[in-house]
Amino acid sequence: MHKKQRHTATRLLERVREEHGFRGVYTIVREYVGRWKLGQREVFIPLHHAPGHAQVDFGEADAYIRGGATHACIFSAWIYRIRMRSL
Repeated sequence: MHKKQRHTATRLLERVREEHGFRGVYTIVREYVGRWKLGQREVFIPLHHAPGHAQVDFGEADAYIRGGATHACIFSAWIYRIRMRSL
C-alpha cells in the first residue's frame, strides 16, 4: 500500500475500539502488528544453475499506464546459463 494509506498501530487501536468495541491496550496491538510484519517479509534464496539449465519465474503486477489507469500485467523472467565463467 502507499505510505499514506497504511495504518499505524495507534490508528489500528483506535479503529478496533470504534468499530468492534475492543478493550485491549496499545501494547497488544503493537505486538500483534510486529508478529504480522515478520510473516510478511520477503525471503530471497540464492540460486545456482549449472551450464545448460534454465530458471523461469512468473508473476503478476499492477501497472499504471496512460494517465494512471491500472492494468493487471503478467510477466515472466528467464535465466539461462550457457557456459561456466573462468575466474
